[in-house]
Amino acid sequence: MMHCSNPPTRGKARTTQRALWMYYGGTASHAHGDPLNLGYIAYDLDLMPDLGYPDTTSDALAFFPRTTRSHNTVMVNGLPVDAYGEPTNFDDSGFVKLASVNANGVAGISNAPGGLYKRTTALIRISDEDSYIVDLFDLNGGRNYEYSFHSGESESANTRYEGLELESSGADELSVKNFRKHAGATNGSFSVDWNLQDTYNRYGNGAGAVTDVHLKVTMLGDYEEVTIADGIPPQNSLTNPKRLEYMFVKKQRFKNGLYFRHRALSGRIHDRFDRAAACRRG
Repeated sequence: MMHCSNPPTRGKARTTQRALWMYYGGTASHAHGDPLNLGYIAYDLDLMPDLGYPDTTSDALAFFPRTTRSHNTVMVNGLPVDAYGEPTNFDDSGFVKLASVNANGVAGISNAPGGLYKRTTALIRISDEDSYIVDLFDLNGGRNYEYSFHSGESESANTRYEGLELESSGADELSVKNFRKHAGATNGSFSVDWNLQDTYNRYGNGAGAVTDVHLKVTMLGDYEEVTIADGIPPQNSLTNPKRLEYMFVKKQRFKNGLYFRHRALSGRIHDRFDRAAACRRG
C-alpha cells in the first residue's frame, strides 16, 4: 500500500478545465515561424504560453518571439519553419482528446522523398483535476532537427531535472541567456519538472506567486544534445514575466526519419502521476 499526501495549497483555481491547442494556420502578415506550435491552458494558468507581440517590429528585439525556436515546435536544418498544416485526425470523445496535423511546404522536408513534418498530440484525462499529454513529432527529410519546449513562468529554485547533468555553456544572446548544456548524449529518457508561478495573479496571492501547479515533461529516446536556457519574453508590458525557461533538444536524422517523443504531465500535486495507479490500488 502506498500513502499519498497532499502538500499545502498556495491558492485555488476557479476551474479544473484544461485546453490543449495546436496552431496550424497562417496569416498574410504578422506571422511567426510557428507551424504545429503547442499550447496548454489549465487551472486558470497558461502553462505553455506563446510569447506574443514583440517589443518592437523593426529591430533585433523583434526577432526572437517570431522565430521557430521560441515556440513549442521543431526547427529543421537550423532554419525557421513557415508552413500551413492540414489536420489528418481529430477525436474529442471520452477520456482521450487527440489531434494529428501534417504541415506542407516545410523547407528541406516537403521536397524530399518521403518528406514528413507531422505532429500527433493527445490530452489524456487522469482524474477530474489532472491530465497528461502524449506528443509525437514525426519527421523525415531534413538533416538535423531542434525541438523547442518551454513552460510558463516558473520558480527556478524548484525546477527538477532527471537524467541531465547541466553545465554552463555559451555566451548570452540578446533574448536567450543562461545556457546550460547536458554533457554528451542522453540515454533512454530525461525529464524536466517546472513549478509554475501565477504570473497574472489569478489565485489572488500576488502576481508571480509560486503555486502548487507543476508541468513535468519526459523526453523518450536518445538525443545528441540537450540545452536549458532562459528565453526573454517581450517586456512591453509590466505584467510579462522576466524569463521563461526553455529546453532545446537536438537530433540528427535517422535513415528512415525520426520521432521526437515526449509526455507532459500537469497537476496540482507534485508526482501524483507517478503514484496515482498505486494510490488507487491502495
